[in-house]
Amino acid sequence: MFTRCQGVCPTMSANIKKMYDLYRGSDKVRFLSITVDPDYDTLEVLRTYADGFGVNDGRWIFARGPLVDVAVLWNMASCLMQAIYRRIILHLILVDDKGQIRGFYSYNDDDELTALRDNIRNLARSM
Repeated sequence: MFTRCQGVCPTMSANIKKMYDLYRGSDKVRFLSITVDPDYDTLEVLRTYADGFGVNDGRWIFARGPLVDVAVLWNMASCLMQAIYRRIILHLILVDDKGQIRGFYSYNDDDELTALRDNIRNLARSM
């Protein structure tokens, strides 16, 4: 995601916000959004973006880093992306407490978002 995005990012972030609200009381569930525009998205810009979602408890982190490092993360998750061309990853990734990827989910498919919600719940119960 990136804060100036007018395409898919607002929908993706809104869907993450729904999950965030659903698991607000859980200390086992965390969310991470990583910007692909770190030159613009300073820590202050990301903080303001998070504030717009009412996120300030440390359970949904908005992070930044060099594009090279961000690309390595996506490659490690088998989600190939070339950030320099502003291609946007269109999946949410569920990762367990051991760093294992548990699934990829489309940000805008209701059935996949339901599966993600259910899988988060089941994973949190097993931890």
